[in-house]
Amino acid sequence: MAEKQNSKDKLKEITASIEDGIKELFQSETYAQYLQTMSRFHHYSVNNQVLIHMQKPDATLVAGFNKWKNQFGRNVIKGEHGIKIIAPTPFKKKIEQETLDPDTHLPMLDADGKVITEEKTIQIPMYKPVTVFDVSQTEGKPLPQLAHDLSGNVANYDVFMEALRRSSPVPISMEVMGGGMDGYFDLEHQDIAIRRGMSEVQTVSAVIHEMAHALLHNRKTADEPAPGWNVVMVSEGGTKRAFSSGFETEEEAEKFAESEGWRYVDENEFEWRLEVEEASSEVKVQTLSRSTEEVQAESISYAVCAYYGIATGDNSFGYIASWSKDKTLPELRESLEVISKTADGLINDIDRHYAEILKEREAELIAAEPAMAMERLYAVDERYLHVQRTDTGVDYTIYDKASMKELDGGQLDMEISTLAGAVLEICNSHGIGQKAPRYRDTG
Repeated sequence: MAEKQNSKDKLKEITASIEDGIKELFQSETYAQYLQTMSRFHHYSVNNQVLIHMQKPDATLVAGFNKWKNQFGRNVIKGEHGIKIIAPTPFKKKIEQETLDPDTHLPMLDADGKVITEEKTIQIPMYKPVTVFDVSQTEGKPLPQLAHDLSGNVANYDVFMEALRRSSPVPISMEVMGGGMDGYFDLEHQDIAIRRGMSEVQTVSAVIHEMAHALLHNRKTADEPAPGWNVVMVSEGGTKRAFSSGFETEEEAEKFAESEGWRYVDENEFEWRLEVEEASSEVKVQTLSRSTEEVQAESISYAVCAYYGIATGDNSFGYIASWSKDKTLPELRESLEVISKTADGLINDIDRHYAEILKEREAELIAAEPAMAMERLYAVDERYLHVQRTDTGVDYTIYDKASMKELDGGQLDMEISTLAGAVLEICNSHGIGQKAPRYRDTG
């Protein structure tokens, strides 16, 4: 009878498979598919992103057997094979440590001249393989709809572009330029220029590509401090990953972390939390070849767009195999780490600014309404929305903007303070409102 494989051997075997997986990623046509996996699991480590991609590249949301059952009310379908990933399993250990003087930081001595020691509990980071299952391998209660879900045609394009501008480290402008260039990051002037007149998808893809250059390849600011504060995810095992950055003050970062109400417990019941830290003052920009910079920027753009459901096509990666053939495994892993970390930070910042802009526009819409207005007409995307107060709420009618043909209508029975607030409810229930509703004076 074969001896059962222990956890240490399993971990060693999985680690070896990751190394083979990384090499195969660049030598095959699966690189774009891997970036899609990365986008869906951007908070995960590169190791786990590679493992999920190798075992179930179409995975969208994974959790352990008990987590699916207890937290989501779903059961793993009989016969489904789990996905092996690596999870932190730190353990606590008590040690004797010298007591240091708080002023001199030298060991303190007792009356007999002996060094004073104290018992301290430390946490030793360790990892072990665990089994998770994708949502497609489970059945039960439906999952709540993700708030950040956007359609592939760049829904809320104007809001999304504003979120990109606020997330960018340098100003962004639209300019007339030759058809052979989508945009560029100007190192000398510290700004980004994007070709005017492109499609929404091409524009968004180009903006994120140039933002990646500005973040990673900005040699002009290499020796300058990185001002501000960051919000990071920290596990009990000491693992730290980026969550959101670019806050001007510690108070602003702490307020954001608190408002998120974010908490995550991994498969081993170890809790992850959000912490605030000052941005590092030691920013170094590594000198890379032009081809490596382009691989990083294009990969980040593809992954971020994939996260938002924006299909950009994968024809940009035909040169990946030739680019990677002379690279060592550490070099390839480092590239994946850079791509993953940068995409993760951008997604978090875009999500944050996107939510902020929507709140601002809702507030502007409501503030612009006269007190107790009885009737108004709003322009929403390619439609008009007419709303009128009633004793129980509002009556509404939706018209096609071009033909003025009536498309839909109904009643909203709810207590309302403003018509604008009712409009937001109506737009949400009918799945319209790709652009912020605006009042139209038809008098």
